[in-house]
Amino acid sequence: MDDGILDEEIAQLVADARQTWATITRAWLRIDYFVRLECPGVRSVVTAEAYVERLIRDLKRTASTGIWVFGAIHEQPFLHGHAVIHLSRRLAGQFTTVEQFRGWFRRYWYHGPMWAAVYDETKQLHRGAVGYAARDPGTVVWG
Repeated sequence: MDDGILDEEIAQLVADARQTWATITRAWLRIDYFVRLECPGVRSVVTAEAYVERLIRDLKRTASTGIWVFGAIHEQPFLHGHAVIHLSRRLAGQFTTVEQFRGWFRRYWYHGPMWAAVYDETKQLHRGAVGYAARDPGTVVWG
């Protein structure tokens, strides 16, 4: 079989799996925030993944079962990560604005700048934030 055709078939299978995962996740879990995490000065995906794993542990320690995080690290255009955040209704009620959430979240992400936005389901018609964050399946961190 031609390697080009095989590569296209593999790429299509990966794209289909991402779309299915994003669709199932949206139906299964309310998502509150979409976050971008930057790691200036970090050159290793392994190090960045360890930072995200520590972030998840620290958040779990503080928020207990009140938080669920999906994170993924991407190398292009620069080393950064995305996280899709679910908060319990009790925890989410503490933040009336995205600025309040950012201020709280920054205490846990001290490796560089971070950006957060309220998750908007109306903007998720295709891959959306969940599918975008999952575009590199080998770099996914759960917690």
